Amino acid sequence: MRNQTLDIDGRLQFIGLGSADRDAIRQCGPIILAKLDDILDDLYAAIFAMPQTAAIIGDKSRVPGLKAAQEAHWRQLFAAEFDHDYAERVQAIGRAHARIGLEPRWYIGIYNFAYAQMVALLVPAFRKRPEFLARAISAFGKALMLDMEIATSVYFDEQEDARQRQTENLAAALETAVKSTLEKTRARGDEIGNASSSLTAAVTQVGACAQTVTGLSQNTASNIATVAAATEELSASEQEISTQVAHSAGVAREAVARSREAGNAMAVLDRAGLQIGEVAKLISEIASQTNLLALNAT
Repeated sequence: MRNQTLDIDGRLQFIGLGSADRDAIRQCGPIILAKLDDILDDLYAAIFAMPQTAAIIGDKSRVPGLKAAQEAHWRQLFAAEFDHDYAERVQAIGRAHARIGLEPRWYIGIYNFAYAQMVALLVPAFRKRPEFLARAISAFGKALMLDMEIATSVYFDEQEDARQRQTENLAAALETAVKSTLEKTRARGDEIGNASSSLTAAVTQVGACAQTVTGLSQNTASNIATVAAATEELSASEQEISTQVAHSAGVAREAVARSREAGNAMAVLDRAGLQIGEVAKLISEIASQTNLLALNAT
């Protein structure tokens, strides 16, 4: 927070408020302070007549306390010390104005009202001393300008501090939001990285499965070829069996025919029976080979 009290001497010098002015202000004090209560009553009546200022003051029950604070301030002003203690009290007034939202336009208007009422008391009091009256009004005006300048400067400083705090709060909130976003983005990045690794592993696994399937397909194709060859061999065997059976049947018929014609029919039948036995043996061997081929194919 900025400190206005350190510059009070420079302010007094710049505004031209010297010892003669202080003396004139002190002489005005008793005249104005005697009527101060009436002036403050009129002042707060004017404040409550204006909706904007009435809203700032609020409940009328606050008026006695506000009047007491005003009276203390005016008494200090007419003491015309204008020291660091005075400057600090005016600064406190400016901070109070900033806190309740009493803008300088209203504050200056209130001071103008009070100034007009107070000058109206000085004119008849010093009408026989016009030179002193002029000095008194000038000195009083300087004091009021100093008072308002310090209070309004503090008001604007308080407003600037409030804006600075708001900016800092917004900056802190923004920083927090950015950090949170970055953390979430980083977490998402980690999730994406993990998902990418999982996807890579899945692709590798799919590739391995594809190779396995390819091997199985090749093995299946080989087995199918083996089965096909076995099937062809079985078909050939069946044809051979059919041929042998047909041949055996023919031999048997011939043997029967010849048995009727010759006396060696039994010998012929015996031979035919042997041939049939050989054919049956051949069928058994072919069946065994076929089963073996089928097992190998699977």
